[in-house]
Amino acid sequence: MISAAARSKSAISRSFLAALALAFPAAAQQPRADEAAAAAPVEVPSTPVEVEPVVEKAPIEPPAAPTPDAAAIHDVKPDPPLVGYEDGFFLRTPDGASKLRIRGLVQPRFTLVEPSLTAAPGDVSASFAVQRAQIELVGHVFTKDISFALKTEFGRGAAFVKDAYLDLKILDGVVVRAGLYKRPFQRQQLASDWRLAFFDRNLTEETFKGGRDIGLSLHDALEQGPSIEWSAGVFSGTSEKPKVSGDVVIDPDGGVGVLDNVQISNVPKLFSPTFAGRVGFNSSPALKPYSEVDVDGGGFRFGTSLGVLDTFDIVKNTSLARFCVDGIVKFEHFTATGAVVLSVPGAFNEGPDGVGAFLQAGVLLQDRVSPGMRYSIVNQVAEGVIEQEIAGNLTVLLFGQNVLWGIEGGTNVVDGVPDVRFRSQAQIAF
Repeated sequence: MISAAARSKSAISRSFLAALALAFPAAAQQPRADEAAAAAPVEVPSTPVEVEPVVEKAPIEPPAAPTPDAAAIHDVKPDPPLVGYEDGFFLRTPDGASKLRIRGLVQPRFTLVEPSLTAAPGDVSASFAVQRAQIELVGHVFTKDISFALKTEFGRGAAFVKDAYLDLKILDGVVVRAGLYKRPFQRQQLASDWRLAFFDRNLTEETFKGGRDIGLSLHDALEQGPSIEWSAGVFSGTSEKPKVSGDVVIDPDGGVGVLDNVQISNVPKLFSPTFAGRVGFNSSPALKPYSEVDVDGGGFRFGTSLGVLDTFDIVKNTSLARFCVDGIVKFEHFTATGAVVLSVPGAFNEGPDGVGAFLQAGVLLQDRVSPGMRYSIVNQVAEGVIEQEIAGNLTVLLFGQNVLWGIEGGTNVVDGVPDVRFRSQAQIAF
């Protein structure tokens, strides 16, 4: 049985709960806010609401360096080498103000000459020789406007200086040259030894002697073949080859002459004033007017020139004037060149005179083989001697004209008497 105390406690509890219900009726009946929100219907607005997308901002980076375009990269040229080979071995300073080029030429040759068709065996000459052995230094120093050349010949057992001069450019197209060098007279004489089509130059050069001399001149770099070429200068009337001079002393006992006070020099005691000048026209920069083999080929090109050489002999009171008209034609590896030379007495007194001419032609086949023919004639009127040359050659080019081998055959006819000549020569030029 439940006690009176327990019943009393239960009644109190019920009375307390009833009082709470009466005091907070809304809290007991109203659902929670979150539950009401979930239960309430959602109203959708009639007008769509634009919602801006959220864009994430990339971090700010510094601007990249501009990239050069491909054309600019292609146009950038590397610095020229300081050492190498370019028409000779060269050394140059980084700024290009000074440059030295070293060149060389070696021509071993075999020569067989029979003086006449009826000559005795003892009259026949045959020999090997190093016909030319040259070392050349060319270049410019401190500036490209000051250039120089020094060439020494060691061929045939003799050593002497062939070229020793300096050039000073004073204006565009005007250069002063001083020293030992070729007189500007005839085209074939001005061509380098290794750029000839034949082993040697024709009879007119040997007879009328353009040659080298010591002097002073103005020119426009005619060796490079400008459209209008010109050169004029005054010279000593000597040559590059030294001469032996001295006093002849007669031995009273034996009557034999002895040479005393010997001097070996190409400087004359009294110079023979010599004027040399040349003017010409070249149709194209690709002509290369002082090279006799058309290695590069190309369309029709030509050049022509007039040369004057006048020498005065003060001691003999004579002078000799020489005139030369020459020309060269090239077309698709074919080359023809020739000249007419005339010598006449000068203003002081009558001297020896004569006339000469030559014509030669050749063609380069397959960039390798070059056959050629030449005819030259000289009439030395004062001496009454007529000499003719008829020659043919065949040259095999291994590396252009730098390395080659060739043979020549022909005859020189002097006053109607022919000889027989055969030569073979190799060449290396660097």
